[in-house]
Amino acid sequence: MVADIAHKLRKALTPGRRGAPETNRTPAMDTTSELHADDVGGSKQTQGIPPLAGEGRSAPKAQGGKGCAEEQGAGGGHMLAPTRPGASEAPLESKVQRGGSGTSVVGEGTDKMLRERHDWKTGHTLPLIPGRLSFGVHTSDAQTKSEIKKHPALFFFSSDFQERYEPFCADFGPVNLGIVHSFCGMMRGFMTDKRILSREIVYYTSSAPNFCTNAAFLLSSYLVVEHGRTPEDAWAPFETMLDSPVCPFRDASFLPDSYKLTVLSCLGGLKRAMSLGWYDPANFDLEEYDYLDNPKHADMHFLSPKMTAFRGPSNHTRQVMPGVYTFSPRHYAQLFAELDVTGVVRLNEASTYRRSAFIECGFDHLDLYFDDCTVPDNSVIQRFVDFCEGQGGTVAVHCKAGLGRTGTLIGVWFMMKFGFTAAEVIGWMRIVRPGCVIGPQQQYLHWAEKQLVAEPNGGGLRWKPTEEPQDADSYIFDTSLSAEMGEAVSRAQNVRAGVRVGEMMPVKEQQEEEDSAEECMFRAAMEGRQNGHACDVKG
Repeated sequence: MVADIAHKLRKALTPGRRGAPETNRTPAMDTTSELHADDVGGSKQTQGIPPLAGEGRSAPKAQGGKGCAEEQGAGGGHMLAPTRPGASEAPLESKVQRGGSGTSVVGEGTDKMLRERHDWKTGHTLPLIPGRLSFGVHTSDAQTKSEIKKHPALFFFSSDFQERYEPFCADFGPVNLGIVHSFCGMMRGFMTDKRILSREIVYYTSSAPNFCTNAAFLLSSYLVVEHGRTPEDAWAPFETMLDSPVCPFRDASFLPDSYKLTVLSCLGGLKRAMSLGWYDPANFDLEEYDYLDNPKHADMHFLSPKMTAFRGPSNHTRQVMPGVYTFSPRHYAQLFAELDVTGVVRLNEASTYRRSAFIECGFDHLDLYFDDCTVPDNSVIQRFVDFCEGQGGTVAVHCKAGLGRTGTLIGVWFMMKFGFTAAEVIGWMRIVRPGCVIGPQQQYLHWAEKQLVAEPNGGGLRWKPTEEPQDADSYIFDTSLSAEMGEAVSRAQNVRAGVRVGEMMPVKEQQEEEDSAEECMFRAAMEGRQNGHACDVKG
């Protein structure tokens, strides 16, 4: 990828755009009277470490209001509660991710320690790096104040990183790769600051399951990225939390939750991507990621250096929500010329745009249609594999939203070529491009994983299915729901984009006259997101 791509894209494609990408993602909390969040983790002049996103600006305080209170604790520390204004902290139905029984072994370098499972209570601190880093869950500002008073030697702080997931429907995470990267940078700043090297840091969050789960994901990702832990070792401390608020992630739909994506699976995908060089924290371009992620610019993500997923273009630019427009093939062709794209794959209807628009710009183009929110026939997979193997550069894949069908085919490719498991590939793709793989496509990838056979003489894996997916005993899907589900997800994507670009009224203020059931449910989900209840919305 071109090093100065973000600058070129801003100059060539959106000369009138307002401001720079939002990269200042370090709302660290000021937790000691002598030590300020502006200095810890935010200043390369004082730290001698790489600066965080938003270099040159002080780390902002969390937003004030009903959900935040600032007090002076007896331990000499300012405290700022992590919740958004008005965010509820009442625990929802608790789910726990368990991976066995008895004890968990946690590694940090050569040090090992056994942790007995125990009933989890808010206010407990969970050691992640013994003597240096722990995790806490608090139900209220008052509890945080109490913990600061009881433990004056500890350094309590939080942020709103775990609250930054932007849902489509009833989904609530995991937070995206840009947030993971920024969180790791913030933690690196705190953990290496000489003024608190002798103190144990406690990162705390509210007990709302969506926030608690994303906080656990962020902290365990930090252990994988910055400390080289295996996914199992990074997650082991959290597995000791019996009856904790941590719960598995779900897909971006309002269907009943039929697939549990664990944090451990997400960590496995992240670790494998790092081993392949797909995510290198030292060279990750956060500004580029945020720019391409923005629905005003591209709504596109590189799932690997040679595979990108993007929202489907249309013949003519049209407004889908206030401030949100579809993009033409010409718009993407300009991007692709900078990004070494050589081939484009369309998985939705051919009527959306003229394929010649890409071909005339020098790109190979392949049409592989199958119905929205369904799974492909075996022949579709084989044609996709053949096309990708014949490309010398990056392959750009889209369907209507660039989420379900797109993630499904790319997921099979990653399992076949790079050794991902189905759970790992779903986890990784959702970290990079939230919303990937929807409904029965989740179970399909597990079925597809079993259709990959080893080539002789260590030649990798190849696609050799023994049956069509619709005939598999373990695979059940009512295709009558596919069109309805696809339209609901597409509408949700449009509303989400409108909220993200800030051009729409808050969802709860919109008129609800003549709304469909799905639209009302989506608005409820968006209101839940604003109030900390994203796990609570069911369809």
